Amino acid sequence: MKENSASISVLKHCGMHLVKEMQFHEHPSLYFQIDNINWKEEPYIPIDCNFYDEMEAIATIKSECEIVFSNSVGATIKICGHIKTFLNRNGEEFVELSDKRMIRLDKLISVNGKLLPKTGGCNPASAKNKI
Repeated sequence: MKENSASISVLKHCGMHLVKEMQFHEHPSLYFQIDNINWKEEPYIPIDCNFYDEMEAIATIKSECEIVFSNSVGATIKICGHIKTFLNRNGEEFVELSDKRMIRLDKLISVNGKLLPKTGGCNPASAKNKI
């Protein structure tokens, strides 16, 4: 929050800088970020075709599902949502949720409690084309 000077001081001390002022749940807030020149996104690894097919089935019936994934800094996130579609951007596959959130497929940990197999079996785009 904009009024929280102690938190702002800690963020600045950690090397973060103010990017913009914004509204968060109708409260004036500040958006800070830190630049890490050593950070690199891990290369995309295609997921197992069978898991991809199961996610397509969930998307088809349009039911809410529990999705667990690893975010860009490695934290595990658990959300509930509806799978809307799958997208390919620059050779990487993403699932788009109905709330417009995008999750890179190889960052998925589980969907509805079913763990993503750790071995990538094929390119999801080619699996999608065979359906």
